[in-house]
Amino acid sequence: LVPKEELYNIDHPDGPEFYGDDDSCDPGDKGGGDDEDLTEEKKAEREAKKKRWENKREKRRREDLETYYSDLGHHDESYGYDDITVNIKVDGVLSGEVTLVLIPRPRYGYLFAEASDAHSQELQEVGWTLCNSRGRPKVRSIKEADTDGKARTGGFLHFKMVRIRQAYRPLDSTNIVASAVKAALTVPELKGKWSLASAVSDASVYMKKEEKKRCMELRRELWRNGTDVAPSTAQAEEKKRLDD
Repeated sequence: LVPKEELYNIDHPDGPEFYGDDDSCDPGDKGGGDDEDLTEEKKAEREAKKKRWENKREKRRREDLETYYSDLGHHDESYGYDDITVNIKVDGVLSGEVTLVLIPRPRYGYLFAEASDAHSQELQEVGWTLCNSRGRPKVRSIKEADTDGKARTGGFLHFKMVRIRQAYRPLDSTNIVASAVKAALTVPELKGKWSLASAVSDASVYMKKEEKKRCMELRRELWRNGTDVAPSTAQAEEKKRLDD
């Protein structure tokens, strides 16, 4: 799991957004001339201002981390959900990443529905399809499998994206994606924080490289033929096979 400090540095490569005032100055600001042109008194004054600037930037950084980040990743203070990033490594080398969102489902209130709506259209559609406004499962298969009722409360975990570099999919193997999902579900930081998980399957994840290429070729052929021209039987059958 990518720690919040690393996420913060990615989001703010130049440090926290903070502007000086009459009591401090940007260390990169050379207003007033270079140090060698200043008297010792002016140099000391400039150093004091730079120190105050650095202290204020560090304070802003700590405030940002406390407000907008959690031990899981990016944190939304209004709705309480966390956007999470898990790096996938093979032999210590970064080979991909999994991004998720964890939404709370308290016993009372409608925070789940509000948070799903606020996060994204995908999560809104998934959330409303699987659960009611309070986050309780409404799909029969989930309710029947949930014999102990644990899936009724607790965190709702949704996979946003699984990205694996092609170099780490030997012979176009697709089981690496399933392995990455399993790895993300079992990171220690997520233990006990979720009871129901979901994902929207992307068909291309389970297609070999030549199948993806052929699928794109078919789409281009159909597009060139125009919408008023029906595809040939062979084209239709091949497209259906790839889509399935």
